Amino acid sequence: MSGQHSQAEVPMRLACELNPNDSWTLISAALFHSFSGNHDRAAELAQQSLEMTLMPSLTHWGYQVTIAYLRGDDQATLEACDRAQDVIRTLPAWRAAALARLGRTEEAGQAAERFLRGLRAGWFAETAPTDGEMVRWLLHLYPMRRPEEWARLHDGIAAAGLPTEGARHNDW
Repeated sequence: MSGQHSQAEVPMRLACELNPNDSWTLISAALFHSFSGNHDRAAELAQQSLEMTLMPSLTHWGYQVTIAYLRGDDQATLEACDRAQDVIRTLPAWRAAALARLGRTEEAGQAAERFLRGLRAGWFAETAPTDGEMVRWLLHLYPMRRPEEWARLHDGIAAAGLPTEGARHNDW
């Protein structure tokens, strides 16, 4: 979360080696690898985690959404979104991005609006957020190491109709 991905690699590897039968350790490490741009390792750990879990939780599927999207599998993103049932407030934005990339623009716009409504309902501040503020928050919520992964999310939500003007990778 502090942007020190290379320093986190050894502890992540050790966590998986010491807890090879803990699906939460594996899915968490998979998400780390996804944010780091190591999509093959992320997919491997995510699959192992699913195989050992009799009944994956909604949150587990929420992690799968992000991992699938960042590796470029928009169809798997949508399947994981269906299983996650919007358990995480940001999932409608990931759905919107995947739908937009698949050319399903009307559905993407609907998912984008659902994201904004849901996030606005849970936003705590003196004043109501603008759509741009909520999108900027989304784009900087995840610790993405490389601009490629960040741009994939940025471009997907922009194609879904969310306002992304002025947003840049690692520009907090």
